[in-house]
Amino acid sequence: LMAQRQTTFLEELPERGTSELHQDMDFLAVSPEVVGARVVANSSGGLDDGFTAETLWYEAESETVLPWTALFTDEAALEEAHLAVAAVLERDYDMSLEQLPGLVGEVAMRSQEETEGQEISTQEEGADEDGPLDLSDPEQSWEAAERWAGSPLEDLAFSTAGGLAVRLSPSDVPRASRVNEVILPLEPENVEELFSTFGYRARDAAMTN
Repeated sequence: LMAQRQTTFLEELPERGTSELHQDMDFLAVSPEVVGARVVANSSGGLDDGFTAETLWYEAESETVLPWTALFTDEAALEEAHLAVAAVLERDYDMSLEQLPGLVGEVAMRSQEETEGQEISTQEEGADEDGPLDLSDPEQSWEAAERWAGSPLEDLAFSTAGGLAVRLSPSDVPRASRVNEVILPLEPENVEELFSTFGYRARDAAMTN
């Protein structure tokens, strides 16, 4: 991933000016079964300036690199995880439904509409006519990652308590103090049933290292 990003950066260098790309990586989990890594990049002076972070997960048994979506059972679990993020922002940062950022706000708004009996049909939502994706399948988990691109859950880690820690930009959290990033804790009891079999193995790997 880092090599691909560097190649793209070099290919898109402007003819003038000074451009920089800084990349780094931290391990999130290491075991004989699972390796998890957080890859970050900071670029300036190029076509895609700014900071990006994402996590990648390696399953040794299948020798497969997986996205964050593979940690969850299905897309319904992805919805619930986003609602858990929304709940923390509403409770701890006093954010209204309208203030919730990006996909978190979209999922929370949709949930409220369904609760109030205003559910929109799947055809009106533009949902995938082939049905929900199977996140246990590597290809479909990557398809889900593309479908959910921009989610704060792209940059997640397991907490020492067995829950999740999700990073957000301070610009998405108006009441956040002056910090470089906001880390939201999702308690184990709120996400425990959302993990896939691979997700449990990844959590075990994260908590034993």
